[in-house]
Amino acid sequence: MIQGCYQDAQTIAFHEIPDGQGQMLATLQRRYSPTCHSEWGRILTSPDTHQPVSITIGARASQASPGPVAFTDMVFVSNLSRVSEIKGTVSINRVPPDQAGGAGLTVTLPTLPS
Repeated sequence: MIQGCYQDAQTIAFHEIPDGQGQMLATLQRRYSPTCHSEWGRILTSPDTHQPVSITIGARASQASPGPVAFTDMVFVSNLSRVSEIKGTVSINRVPPDQAGGAGLTVTLPTLPS
């Protein structure tokens, strides 16, 4: 925020996450800032679902949120899309998937080809 990376951020890849009935639960995004030469992941729940979410970039620690959005740390990249895969998980029963009784769907955005 301080460096203004969000001002020119672009979504360069995404994957929508539907539930079993085809309703959109969330969208997993790979974001890039040309100004900061950085990439990060973002997962957003649909406004009417507001489910707990978590997101991971590469082998780094997961970031979790009760919703509606979670971000990974920003990763500096000298060339676009050299960052590891991004995994996002959204709850399907309003209980975080990593807690007892939780259930969720996980999707992966692979590393983009160079």
